[in-house]
Amino acid sequence: MNKSPLEEYMDKLKNMNDKEYLFGVILYHVAPTLLSDKPSCIITLGKNKRNLNLLWERYREDFLSISELEIYEIKKRFESKTLFIYDRDMLSKIIYQDENIKFLKKFGYNKNLSVDEMLQLLKERFKYFCPHEMGIFLGFPLRDVVCFMDNPDQKSLLSGYWKVYDNVHYAEKKFINYDNAKHTIVKSVLQGMLPSLIVENKKREIIMY
Repeated sequence: MNKSPLEEYMDKLKNMNDKEYLFGVILYHVAPTLLSDKPSCIITLGKNKRNLNLLWERYREDFLSISELEIYEIKKRFESKTLFIYDRDMLSKIIYQDENIKFLKKFGYNKNLSVDEMLQLLKERFKYFCPHEMGIFLGFPLRDVVCFMDNPDQKSLLSGYWKVYDNVHYAEKKFINYDNAKHTIVKSVLQGMLPSLIVENKKREIIMY
């Protein structure tokens, strides 16, 4: 049976050194933010065969030194870390939109807080559960966040990067864009590009490759 491109991608990462393996795993998850317009992504690095949690401790500064994205450790446990990886400009535009900030006020946020202060509050609320407003920070449409919060048992019209209850056409376009970003990463690595070079050079090098 032929392997899918993602399976081939993961197999190729497994044959790389620890640093490239870690960067490759993160890169696939953050592709919609790195190469598209998703303001942020969230990923948990746990203790698996290569112990991503330990590798992140070892190579965190290396990643941060070459990436245009910013990373906030939103939850830390003994054997895992949950990272909130974001583009500061895109995130700011989302969370400070009038309708979004009005919604976020219900949970203690306000427009006078900086992005860093908002993330600190999100981290506090994330200690015991995933708060509903996380959807806003991840770029989900407010209408879909509210529908899921108010009626979690309601059947969604579409499910992908989030559960869609309104404006399916908009969501479908976003899902395709985000999937295309991941496909670009997979294709680039399968053609021989190292994950660290993609992180460092973002769109320019991928397009040139």
